[in-house]
Amino acid sequence: MTDFTLTPAQEALIAKLAGAGNAGLAIKGPARKSAAVLVSLNLIAERDGVFHLTSTGRIAAGLPEDSDQQDEAASPPRPRAGAKAATVIEMLRRPEGATVNQISEATGWLPHSVRGFLAGALRKTYRLVVVSEPAEGGRVYRLPTQ
Repeated sequence: MTDFTLTPAQEALIAKLAGAGNAGLAIKGPARKSAAVLVSLNLIAERDGVFHLTSTGRIAAGLPEDSDQQDEAASPPRPRAGAKAATVIEMLRRPEGATVNQISEATGWLPHSVRGFLAGALRKTYRLVVVSEPAEGGRVYRLPTQ
């Protein structure tokens, strides 16, 4: 095992991540420099723009390792069946995808609300990556196949 000394800022960042639990933290600004060092030391990892403690980082923070439980709890939430979010996700999973107008008609949302949902909730809450392509009837959005 390699010995290393952490700066107070790095220690504070690890403590903050330990307090965040499985949700992790989006780190911005000057703290990203400290985060980059912690990633290189394998104490934290970045997934979809959110930083989480690794098993090594959990040990360094004085937490139990339980990596299996952490991965299970970190799975993205699913919308309720019949909810508008579920409707949008179904439309985006179709091979032809969906336009903002189609989603707006199906949900009753205004176009700016549809775009906000595509850019915000799908990426942050449901951890889905939306691909958009220009088409004749407007921009087409879809979820890439896994």
